[in-house]
Amino acid sequence: MTRLLAAGVDTPLLDANVLLGEALGVEPARIPLCGERRLTKRQARVFDDMIQRRSAREPVAYIVGRRAFANGSVQTTADVLVPRPETETLVEATVAAARELGPRAVIDVGTGSGAVAVALARRMPDVPVIASDVSNAALGVARRNLEAWGVASSVHLVRADGLRAVCPRRTVVAANLPYVPSATLPTLEPEVSRWEPRLALDGGRDGLAALRRLMRQCASTQPLAVLLEVAHDQRLRVSALAAAAGFAAHAVHRDLAGFARVLEIRPIGAR
Repeated sequence: MTRLLAAGVDTPLLDANVLLGEALGVEPARIPLCGERRLTKRQARVFDDMIQRRSAREPVAYIVGRRAFANGSVQTTADVLVPRPETETLVEATVAAARELGPRAVIDVGTGSGAVAVALARRMPDVPVIASDVSNAALGVARRNLEAWGVASSVHLVRADGLRAVCPRRTVVAANLPYVPSATLPTLEPEVSRWEPRLALDGGRDGLAALRRLMRQCASTQPLAVLLEVAHDQRLRVSALAAAAGFAAHAVHRDLAGFARVLEIRPIGAR
């Protein structure tokens, strides 16, 4: 723990406990039950290596290869963004919209690890899910997660930029796209700025480049609803982009911290 604290890790005790549990092959909560159990030489080497990686501010999710999300866990690698608890708000809002509107399919744009697609397929087994991403490496991670959760037959993976090549009518679209302004990226914590894929974070000069492209696509495909994860200070600007594409704000969904996290928009005039 001392090494992690010296490296500036915010949660040194928690992280050391998780990594120790990984080295021992037990759940972190069960470590106190291990008593005076000593690590084998191999376990000690594994633990030391993980502590060294965490001291370099590599995210725990990359070190252990998974991250808890939506009452489960998904595999993670440095090819994908680490799933955040805030994004579970996107899942909940999308499920609610889909149950209300009865779409032919739900489209998860920028699927990354596939965490959202997996959660949607588990919650709505009768609704086809289409998951798109521009990264082949990310789609590989998503495919492994779909298979691990037994929902591969319910989710169609597509390599595409937004909705390109993914244009069935009467859909609900969910998107957690890059929304961090380029100039802000170097100022973020090292776990993000050094380790997570820039492709999944960089939203261009104003943070809205990917969202702007998606709204242009939505203008022509006219989904029943679009649910967008955004930064807490972007809601009004994204609403203006939506209005220019023929959509109006329908609801704002707040995350557990109370921040406006997901903007739900629907075609202007739709009931």
